[in-house]
Amino acid sequence: MPGLSNGVNMYQMAHGGAIFSVADQACEAAGNSFGEPAVALQHSIHFLAAGKSGDLIEATAKVTHRSNRIGLIEPHSWTNDAKKAK
Repeated sequence: MPGLSNGVNMYQMAHGGAIFSVADQACEAAGNSFGEPAVALQHSIHFLAAGKSGDLIEATAKVTHRSNRIGLIEPHSWTNDAKKAK
């Protein structure tokens, strides 16, 4: 999600819903990468650091377990500041 300007809360930090949406889209791409339609049954997120206005939010997701009916997908999201810190 480029340049969070509309996705900030009243404290000018990234809105949790904006971060969640980016992680959810990454999970959707990973879950559907096997050529079969997939939907989420449950989703949770832990916010470890706050993004701020203007940050770029990126995410990846990896399928860690898959059966013929259920899969487990592990997403990771970060901001451009977090990349610089590594």
